[in-house]
Amino acid sequence: MDDGAYSQRDQGGGGDEPASTSGFDGFAASPLDLGADDFQLLKRALLNERMAPEVLAYKEQLVERVKSALQRQEADLELLERQKEADVARGIAGYEADRLRFLLKAYLRARLDKIQAHAGFILHEARVRARLSQAEQLFVQQVFVAAGRGLKASVLDHVPPAYASLVKRYDAESDNTLLVGPDTAGYVFAHVLDDCGQVPDGPDGQTAELRAGDMMVVKYSTVAALVEAGRVCLV
Repeated sequence: MDDGAYSQRDQGGGGDEPASTSGFDGFAASPLDLGADDFQLLKRALLNERMAPEVLAYKEQLVERVKSALQRQEADLELLERQKEADVARGIAGYEADRLRFLLKAYLRARLDKIQAHAGFILHEARVRARLSQAEQLFVQQVFVAAGRGLKASVLDHVPPAYASLVKRYDAESDNTLLVGPDTAGYVFAHVLDDCGQVPDGPDGQTAELRAGDMMVVKYSTVAALVEAGRVCLV
């Protein structure tokens, strides 16, 4: 990293260490019929979604695989219910299903929180809207319509028409200044999973080198594309 770089690297990190999942390290590889790779990917997707200021691309294939694994586990639990000698196995299987269901719900809930917070902005920005699932696209429309109705009934119907817009402060304004998006210029903690080379880092042309295993404090906008590519994980 250049001397003037803004990012900070944890010098103790090694390139051969496995990717950290911060507070979710207690969740080891799941014995469900899912596979450790998908289980780790779900934990990583949850962390990224919670730590990123903007809504990320929906992990449709991963979510569907997790749902299928849960359905198979529910079927197995029904079979175990009929076997009195399988109390221990049933308890373990139920626990594993519960913790996987928790991760999946937390991932979807983290997305919904950001969709609600920036509904108008998401609807206005096609590139962001494309990151949502079909159900989320319907949800964001419903949120914006419901919020608009409430705001009109309580405030906008009682002000001059020129100031009654949901997206502008007044009709003559050229930009939709009321559609506030997430702050992508803020700093995040990032765990580098793959050697990424030099990236811009600072107002004066400074750069930072991202090496596998590094822990860094860096602007989200600097690593946003790398997070989407799976080369950097937020923590």
